Amino acid sequence: MVSPTISKAILADFKADPCEDWGKGVYFLGVGEHTALVAVHQLKPTRDTLWLRVLGRGKIQKKAIDEVLALPKDDPLRNLALELVARGQSEQSNDQTFHQKTRSNS
Repeated sequence: MVSPTISKAILADFKADPCEDWGKGVYFLGVGEHTALVAVHQLKPTRDTLWLRVLGRGKIQKKAIDEVLALPKDDPLRNLALELVARGQSEQSNDQTFHQKTRSNS
């Protein structure tokens, strides 16, 4: 599960343990669960985490988008990431429009 932020309470509720091998921000649930929680706001700002940081919010997402824009124009990661951001913003805008319409019809 990927989340822009994960509180200490949530980590405790899920008995999630940090994994040193994966770096800060990655927490594994019990062995039988085969599941990890990723706290985007805790990830190291590297190219390896860029995709996940684009899914963040606020300053984390803005910095990741700036990093994407700084990639060479022929870099496949750049184009895919920009498409992902555009789709996400479009969906967010559609969600807001839907919620505004449903509130006004109530």
